[in-house]
Amino acid sequence: MKLCFECSEYPPGTHGGLGSLVQILARALAKAGHQVRVVGLYDAGYAAPDYEEDQGVSVWRLRVPPGRWGWVSARRSLFRLVRGWCISGDVELIEVPDFGAPAAGWQSLPVPVIVRLSGSASFFRSEMGRQPRWLTYRLERASIRRGDFILSSSRYIGARTRAVFGIRSEPDAVIYNPVDLPDLRTGTRRDRNSVFFAGTLAEKKGVVSLIRAWPDVIKGWPGAVLHIWGKDGDAPRGGSMRDFLASLLPPAIAGSVHFHGHVKL
Repeated sequence: MKLCFECSEYPPGTHGGLGSLVQILARALAKAGHQVRVVGLYDAGYAAPDYEEDQGVSVWRLRVPPGRWGWVSARRSLFRLVRGWCISGDVELIEVPDFGAPAAGWQSLPVPVIVRLSGSASFFRSEMGRQPRWLTYRLERASIRRGDFILSSSRYIGARTRAVFGIRSEPDAVIYNPVDLPDLRTGTRRDRNSVFFAGTLAEKKGVVSLIRAWPDVIKGWPGAVLHIWGKDGDAPRGGSMRDFLASLLPPAIAGSVHFHGHVKL
């Protein structure tokens, strides 16, 4: 098949779980003999080339023009590029994520568009008991409804997304996220005192709850050490989430928590 993924954080630049997910899928499908393209929108400073070949995957990175409305023209450029591929027969199937609302405003295409539900911005705000932002909500709802088919990464995400956006039908399929298994390493031993967190420092990831619970962990296991990897996010009232998390730690146990920042894989 000739497949196209929309992804605006494809590695090796700074990325999150969505970028890793698409890369794992795209590489595996290319290895299986399919023709795979990935296209997305990127800031000028994203540390990766505008075009590259990644283990058989063709990757296009369209740069967002500067200015307040640069993202609007960039989205139009992306759609025109994808539409051209569909008309020429270079793409037979398109998958887009729910996050970022990439398919909002897309016109009719001669190929199916699949929307993968992994957790949109409005979904996560609803999960935390907050009102979704109006414009983000409208764009995400339009993008999801534009899909010819909808698949969900889990039954829960599918059910909650239906409730948040008022979608009548259930997802067409539930397909769990793939995992790229590393090579088995022999001779390694587990450190009984180490606890690891990996992910963006965001409240929705549970890192705030983890830090608030850490004094109780130390009380029950005095030798415990917490290692945190992930890019900094916004604190509940603005500012650095990393600084906010550090401020929650009592001075006596602050040395048991180590922030390692964002690691590029």
